[in-house]
Amino acid sequence: MIETFAQAPGRSVRRPSFAALSVNIKVLAAVTTAALVALIVGIVGLVSLSSASQSAQLIYTTNVASIKAVGQLRWVATQARVDTANQALSITAASTKKFTDSFGADEENFKTAMAAYRASLPAANPNLLDELQTNWDAFVTVANNELLPAGQDKRLQDWTRSRDTKSLPLLTKINEMLVTLDGIETADASHNAAKAKSSYEASRRTAIITLVIGLALALAM
Repeated sequence: MIETFAQAPGRSVRRPSFAALSVNIKVLAAVTTAALVALIVGIVGLVSLSSASQSAQLIYTTNVASIKAVGQLRWVATQARVDTANQALSITAASTKKFTDSFGADEENFKTAMAAYRASLPAANPNLLDELQTNWDAFVTVANNELLPAGQDKRLQDWTRSRDTKSLPLLTKINEMLVTLDGIETADASHNAAKAKSSYEASRRTAIITLVIGLALALAM
């Protein structure tokens, strides 16, 4: 025989509250909450570290390399101007040859620096780099066809005329373009640094909020 028990009329069934749960269940819930909070904070931390690493790598492989290459290009352009002047003003054949050869080295150094700049994924428009190369090539042509031959023969009047009317305007334009490129790359580096800082601050806020919520839940148990 099976007995059944009916609920007394007018009486409601109370559901067990969290406070009525056993101590073991409460401890288990607290440990589970703490573990979830630790997991979330850990994931947020890993994401933040990954983002910071990527930003640092981007700044190093592109911005630093680009700024370094632009600085090298500016140095070579200045050195080329100095070498052509020293070649013309040299009073011995050995000194004249020394600065003639130095200008040849300047050509190679510019080529190397330009290749490094293009390979650094610069922020500047590629057309600007092409224009810089065109002006440099024009200056090299003037130097090899007019400045150096005049300096070799000590025809200072001809040398001065070529410098003032041809090479100097080109070098002025080259330097102006290099200043512009330096500004572009510096601004891009600042942008990437600010982006990395913003990502870090967002991850930090998320971690703090998660910790506060987890602490509140733990205290409520």
